Amino acid sequence: MSRTSGAQFRLPTHLTNSDTPTSARFDNQLCHGQWYLLRTSNQYWKDKLNIRTECLPTGSDCFFYQFKPGGTVKTMKWNTKAVEGETATFASQGTGLLRLIGAKWEVIGWSNPAGLDSERTPGGPAWQVGYQHGTLLTSAAINVSCREPGGISEEDWTAIGNWLAGIEDAGFRKAVEEIFTVTHE
Repeated sequence: MSRTSGAQFRLPTHLTNSDTPTSARFDNQLCHGQWYLLRTSNQYWKDKLNIRTECLPTGSDCFFYQFKPGGTVKTMKWNTKAVEGETATFASQGTGLLRLIGAKWEVIGWSNPAGLDSERTPGGPAWQVGYQHGTLLTSAAINVSCREPGGISEEDWTAIGNWLAGIEDAGFRKAVEEIFTVTHE
């Protein structure tokens, strides 16, 4: 029996035009809560493990990570707000020493859109695929997160991989080719 969870995908805004079909409605509140980063092409995370983020309704987001098993948990704080007029698109700005760094990112794939705010949904825990636009300091990146560290079914991994492989834009392809698995212990 398949555990796929009603996967939905949409192209990043920079790859759409007026002829691109619109995707299902996405409620930005679906991003709230705790997410575990499972796979990414963001090279910043390459030497880190146990990466998770807490997205609060107030727009205050925190990333938690470690450099080694049992090591000190580090925190990065960001202020995030929805980009007006764009579906599932957000702008994040660092706080403290990171206040000069900003990023634009989008949710381009997700499961169980009606239940993303819950821990457990009928097809398994909710997941989302994000696209982080490139900045002066970073390349564009793909991020795959889930409500639980090992919660994405093989069927959903296949659906995600097949969808990502179907995007032919060169910049997007480069980000897909650089995806690596994040260690969670």
